[in-house]
This record gives sequence, structure tokens and C-alpha cells, in this order.
Amino acid sequence: MCIDSATIPKLFCTRVVTNILKKRKNTNECGGYRLITVLSTLSKVLEKLVLFEVILKYVIDYRQFGFGKHLSCAFGHRHLKHILAKADSLELSVHICSVDISAAFDSVIQSALFQTLLDASVNAHIVAMLSFWYSNNYIRVKLGLEKLSEPVKLKRGL
Repeated sequence: MCIDSATIPKLFCTRVVTNILKKRKNTNECGGYRLITVLSTLSKVLEKLVLFEVILKYVIDYRQFGFGKHLSCAFGHRHLKHILAKADSLELSVHICSVDISAAFDSVIQSALFQTLLDASVNAHIVAMLSFWYSNNYIRVKLGLEKLSEPVKLKRGL
């Protein structure tokens, strides 16, 4: 039903964010907290169904360690260490460029993401549903043990 109508129940569009203080960080600084987002169980089920459809159509680049099955960023780190050790044993120079993408998910242009999915032949109804989902995205911040903030509309990022 969600896919055919390209809409999502309101419950699926609201996430609860909990702030957890990082070790040895100042409680008065925003950067001192790790944000954990919790989705409803039904939202996670729908997400898995959509992900299954997207994976069928869209092949993830082999260099995307964090997104491959049984791969993580740690795999990329070990791979880089192996390359450096090999270059050292052969007395070769290695040049590395590192890019900090810590806020990458906050700056994703959603329309470009949806167009990429369409270009990869992902079902247009699913892309429309995702577009609706992202354009109706709200968070509520957990305040203390039991209180939640009023819903706040998210306008950018993933």
C-alpha cells in the first residue's frame, strides 16, 4: 500500500533522537554528544523491504567498504595497511589523500539521490515513496528519561 500510493504513515516519518555524552567530553558542547536515532519497528521492516528492492537494481561499488556485505570501514583500514606495508617492502612512495566526510549525510542533495535511483531502474513507485518519506521527516529529541520534544521537521540530509 505504501509503495502504490507513494505515502508513508506518519508514525514511520518520526524518529526519536537520544543524546549520549561521549567519553571525556564537555557537557556544554554540542560536539560532546553522540546522537542515536531510533525508528519504529514497522518503519525498520519497511526500510528492509525497500533496501532489498534497491539492492536488486543498484550494484554498490566494490570500494564502498562500509556498504558491502560482510565488509566494514575496518576492512578498508586493513587493506590500506597492507598496501602501505607492501609499498614499504618494495621501497615505493605512497601518496594518500584523505577526505573528512563526517557531515556527508547532512549535505546529501536528496533530489540527486532519487534521480540516481531512477537512473538505476529502481521502481519509480519506491522512489516516489522515498521522496515522500524524506520530505515528511521529523525528529523528536529525548529529554531526560521520559520526555520528548515537540516534532521538528528535517529539511536536509539523510
